[in-house]
Amino acid sequence: MFHWVLIPLPLGLFCIVAYHMSEADTELLLALATFVGGFWIAGLAVLLVHLGVLAVVCRIAPWQPLVSLRTPLILAFATDNPFVALKSAIDSLQERFGVPREVADTIVPFGVLANQHGQIVLFAFTAMFLGQLYGVDFNIPMLIALALGVTISGAAAVGGGAVLAPILAPVVLGAGIPDALAIVIFATTQPAVANLGSTLTVQATCSLAVLTARGREPADSLGQLQTAAEAD
Repeated sequence: MFHWVLIPLPLGLFCIVAYHMSEADTELLLALATFVGGFWIAGLAVLLVHLGVLAVVCRIAPWQPLVSLRTPLILAFATDNPFVALKSAIDSLQERFGVPREVADTIVPFGVLANQHGQIVLFAFTAMFLGQLYGVDFNIPMLIALALGVTISGAAAVGGGAVLAPILAPVVLGAGIPDALAIVIFATTQPAVANLGSTLTVQATCSLAVLTARGREPADSLGQLQTAAEAD
């Protein structure tokens, strides 16, 4: 029965999106374009922060972490799937940053599933966008609640597009924000934001692995990280 339900599901999702888009005006479409642009600016800023942290921890040039992790990052961006970059990320961490194999084998698969910074940024932007769209007055307690909600729900959110709407719905509804257009936002912006989101997840996971290795052996690990990264 489950497989039977899946057969008309794409048509049903299309009809839902078509209904909302038929009622959308030029102002809403412009707002969606602004949403995508803002997400890219924020996503690139988060990516630069991660690269900067790695540069400081490993005491290497600011651009060196990007060069060392170029293969897994390119794979994640090109395929829109952080799982494709798993092996490449593990190999790069071990060869370029001196991360022990057991640490990389543990942190990277865990991080791809439960450390998805790309989804967190996407959820945060979507929640704020919905609030502004419906004229919700944000206050400090609401922003704190939203921050905690999108972090917890986004960190382990699996999938993309319209399927993310039910995951975000409890967070925005709990803050008094209607979720009616969430499925439209996720479905229409997915092709423009998904690749960067996957890249952020892989970068955040690699950063977590390096910091974990640094915390296990404070003295020796720093020298290994610096030497391995500079050797690239």
